Amino acid sequence: MTLTITPAEGYILDTMTVKAGEESVTVTDNTFVMPAGDVTISATFTIPVGINALSAEGNAEIFDLSGRRVSKVQRGGIYVINGKRVAVK
Repeated sequence: MTLTITPAEGYILDTMTVKAGEESVTVTDNTFVMPAGDVTISATFTIPVGINALSAEGNAEIFDLSGRRVSKVQRGGIYVINGKRVAVK
């Protein structure tokens, strides 16, 4: 079986589990082998709070929290990129 998981806008998949009764089913790349019985699929979603890397594509507008336009971000900073607040780890 292959699972297609589509979080609501602004969320990302945090964890996903598949169980056959009390036994965990191994999931690799959102795919698992269906056991003989029923399965329970659980997913939790989260709001991303930071990023490890950043690349601006096209005409991305990047501002610091003082409203100054910047061309380069620094680790540990918080920026407004195309109208969205982003924390850079």
